[in-house]
Amino acid sequence: MSVLIDKTKSTPFVKFEEGILEISGRAIPEHSIEFFKPLINELERYISHPKELTRVVFGLEYANSGAKRLLMDICIVLEKLKENGNSVDIKWICDPEDDHMMELGKDIESLVSIPFKYVPR
Repeated sequence: MSVLIDKTKSTPFVKFEEGILEISGRAIPEHSIEFFKPLINELERYISHPKELTRVVFGLEYANSGAKRLLMDICIVLEKLKENGNSVDIKWICDPEDDHMMELGKDIESLVSIPFKYVPR
């Protein structure tokens, strides 16, 4: 089970392998659902046979409104792991002075029962 997507000018680097998910770069895809759907599908499959600890690192520079919704969906899927008794560690890496990205992290965190660890870039 793995997903690897190289970053472009408008899409982030995405890697999901062995219980570690990394999403970094700019998330401004023209078609957010098409971009993130393979990852969400893979996460849904992963839930049936997860690692004891799933690590997630969001290192986004910017996300448009479509990507924001899909990032929330990703975290909602990850929340199912916690509900099933597995551990999920989420790090949100961003510039502490980037109000937009800090607020996005806080907004997503407020929707799920997984606390985020905020790491300055």
